Amino acid sequence: MSSADGPARIAALETWIREHGGRICEAASVVEADGYRGVFAHEGLPADTDFCRIPLKLLITESLAEASLPFGPELRMAAEQLMPSAAGLLLLTALLLQDSAPQAAKAPLGTGAQSFFAPYYQALPVEVQHMPAFWPAEHWLHASLRGSHLERLVKARRHSLGLEFSLLQSQAGKHLSVEWEDFLWCRCMVSSRAYSLPVDGSSHQRCLVPWADLLNHGQGDHLLARYGFQSARDEDEGCPGHFLMRITRPVAEGQEVFQTYGDKTNPTLFVDYGFCLQQGRSITSVNVIPPTCDEHSTAVEREAHAKFWQLAGGRPGRRTLTVEVDESGWRRLLPLLRAANAGEGAACEGPCDVRLETLAWAAFRKLCQEGVMRLTSGEDVLRSQQPSAWEILAAETCAQALQEEIALLRFFMSLGDRALCCLEGSTAPSSPEESRLSQEASFSEYLTQLEQLRSTTT
Repeated sequence: MSSADGPARIAALETWIREHGGRICEAASVVEADGYRGVFAHEGLPADTDFCRIPLKLLITESLAEASLPFGPELRMAAEQLMPSAAGLLLLTALLLQDSAPQAAKAPLGTGAQSFFAPYYQALPVEVQHMPAFWPAEHWLHASLRGSHLERLVKARRHSLGLEFSLLQSQAGKHLSVEWEDFLWCRCMVSSRAYSLPVDGSSHQRCLVPWADLLNHGQGDHLLARYGFQSARDEDEGCPGHFLMRITRPVAEGQEVFQTYGDKTNPTLFVDYGFCLQQGRSITSVNVIPPTCDEHSTAVEREAHAKFWQLAGGRPGRRTLTVEVDESGWRRLLPLLRAANAGEGAACEGPCDVRLETLAWAAFRKLCQEGVMRLTSGEDVLRSQQPSAWEILAAETCAQALQEEIALLRFFMSLGDRALCCLEGSTAPSSPEESRLSQEASFSEYLTQLEQLRSTTT
């Protein structure tokens, strides 16, 4: 969708929806300015107002895709064997490719597409270069993320997209010519817009819902709309059901209406949708070196090795274990570090030995400090560039993700300082993370355990 004629394309989409039995709240206005697009209420709305009602025939469902594609059943079978979580998304992607959706989105309004869903395709965004899946392989944005949790997600997504592309090519055969750039665009549209709904009286399946996907993601007090699929009722003969979005609490005039995309961390939001929240949930990845075990290991060392992999939940053998942790993740990571540093001592899940606890926290703090140093170099890469228009948006989001991960690692370092001082019987220095530390009630309880452990040891 071109920003120049964006309002006209949205108007054409709304006309198409209403002509086919859909309803859109008259107080809803799609506003686009300075690269931001959202749905606002141009007058106050009470709770329980129907915000939009989209009939099933206007939804692009994975069952529709499977039936419409000449290779649909084969694609589903192959995808469910190799990548079951992405099977529905891949079917939707293939249908968009068959319908020439990328070309429709770029074409002048009212031209370039014969599909029934052309008005929807023509309202989709064209410019998506800021999304990580579209970054060139050697782009400096990748270098800025080196060592970060976001880098791991971006690499994993690029790898999975390559597998999906190869699978689609193998199944489409002579029926559909698939170009990488078009595939990426369609896949990004699907991953950033698809709902999971119980349509056709079946279990949940992936669906694209025209107009409803214009609402941005919100959480907490910003969340004002909820949605669901309403099956046909006896009095609605001829209507097999509809998607219904409803206002959950009063909306003020001029207020943006948000829906939820689910409970996601900021890095996941960026990879899937191309944005981050200002106060989103932070997460980081920590690489732990497992304890070794061979024929010369003692019984205690074997016990520590077994305990480590029992806690890790994986099969032994990897040289490094990558652990994803959020703010409360120290409780998961600490038992692993106890087992990794047990040596000739007992490997226990809780604090049982001052020496072992000191080793575990020292290792934890060192890992976090090394992480901060890596991510700080990424910030230097971002500051040294002169980004183009699309790179500015991507770079700003990368910078936010890096800053949040650094803040989380520094928070963990502050926890380590507190724990180590408690184990030594000294007073911890003041920390910039003081307010954040005071909110971690479980850590305060843990410090009490450490004080008791130290007093019994001495």
